[in-house]
Amino acid sequence: MLISPHDESVSTDRVNDATRASGSTMWRTGRFVLQFVLMLAILVGSYVVMTMVIAARPERVPNPITPTVYAVAAQDVVIEDHRPDILAYGDVVAQRTVDLRAQVTGEIIEVNPQLRAGQRIEQGDFLARIDPFVYEGQLTEARASLAQAQAVLSEIDARIAAEREQQQSAELQLEIAESDLLRAQSLSDRGAGTQQQLDERRLVVSQRSQAVSQSRNTLLVEEARRNQQQAEIERQEWLVRQAERALSNTTLTAPFAGVISEAIAEPGRIAGSADIIASIYDDRLLEARFTLTDAQYGRISSDGEPLIGRAVEASWVVGTETYRYEGTIDRLGATVASDRGGVEVFARLAPADHAVQLRPGAFVALSVPDRLYADTIELPESAVYDPGHAYVIEEGVLRRREVTVLAYQGDTILLRGDLQPGERVLTTRLTEADEGLAVRIAGEASDTDPAAEAVEPAGERSGGRRPGGRGAMRAFGG
Repeated sequence: MLISPHDESVSTDRVNDATRASGSTMWRTGRFVLQFVLMLAILVGSYVVMTMVIAARPERVPNPITPTVYAVAAQDVVIEDHRPDILAYGDVVAQRTVDLRAQVTGEIIEVNPQLRAGQRIEQGDFLARIDPFVYEGQLTEARASLAQAQAVLSEIDARIAAEREQQQSAELQLEIAESDLLRAQSLSDRGAGTQQQLDERRLVVSQRSQAVSQSRNTLLVEEARRNQQQAEIERQEWLVRQAERALSNTTLTAPFAGVISEAIAEPGRIAGSADIIASIYDDRLLEARFTLTDAQYGRISSDGEPLIGRAVEASWVVGTETYRYEGTIDRLGATVASDRGGVEVFARLAPADHAVQLRPGAFVALSVPDRLYADTIELPESAVYDPGHAYVIEEGVLRRREVTVLAYQGDTILLRGDLQPGERVLTTRLTEADEGLAVRIAGEASDTDPAAEAVEPAGERSGGRRPGGRGAMRAFGG
């Protein structure tokens, strides 16, 4: 069989391709084996080095366990009577305030230069004057009418005096005539007198009796006229007093010492009847008006001491300064302040002994003595844990005691409970507080293991306030 040159060339190429493929496979296999051996050598070397390091490390000795002891603050138990204070807020009002009004109508012709809001005036100080011309004329006319009425009364008195003299004369003449008639009657009875003489004597007696009767009637009429004139004089005297008062009302004066809160009077202004000229309040009679809740009022009312007459202290903050004023509860409101939920109370404030004087409208804080809590313990608020227990420190550990909270005052609490005088109550706020917890009082030598570790608690310090602490005194139920 004959082989062509073309077929021989193709066969040679196939042999070469097979040889190259076989060499490539062997190369890849050798490289993989080399990488594996290198990784294995690294791992083995690392293990050997780590084993040598571990073997060369010094042996660790475990530290002894030290118990944790908290450094805390404590307070000795003291049982005594306490009277906390209620913190209330109110405003200052004037006990006596007057609107000075014009009592007469007219033009204001003069005004005191000090008649300005905020100025202090004394009792009787001149404030304003209304034109007195008309009222001076009315007074002159009233006095003239009174003088005329008094003159008429004098004239009537003179006629009455004359009429009384005439009456006396007529009565005397009547007595004479009656005596003459009796003699004529006696002569006639004896026959010595005539009937004509007797009749003449009787006529004279009748005339004299008529004169006496007429004089009496005239005197009665004059006395009636005198009574009428006396009434007229009294009326005229009242008119004079009225005119004098109207004239005096043209000058407005301060009825008492105080401070002017409002001034409206100006020269040239026409003041009408009942127009307000100025307003004044007595700065020596100021009151603090505040409200006690129903619970507070009921609690104080149950105390042995009455609410009226109880001393209070008012504080007024002006800028960065606080001024204090003494006072006494003077009275209660006429009705219950339902809109504020309590009883309205008024405390009369004494004048301050410093330059800063109170003014109506000032917002003040008041400290009011509450009821007396007998045989109670006062502790920082941080000493009591819910629900109503505290911890005493005995031999370096905490012991739980049940307590009953009666009242709060700022950061302190009034309570009763299973606490004995002299026991030391934990006052530092500890979140870890529990029966048997080891503690020591800061600053004192510890009776526990001297190797124990003192830890500053993460809670609040003694006397600190719990979240939501109370800034004002309150008792359970109010």
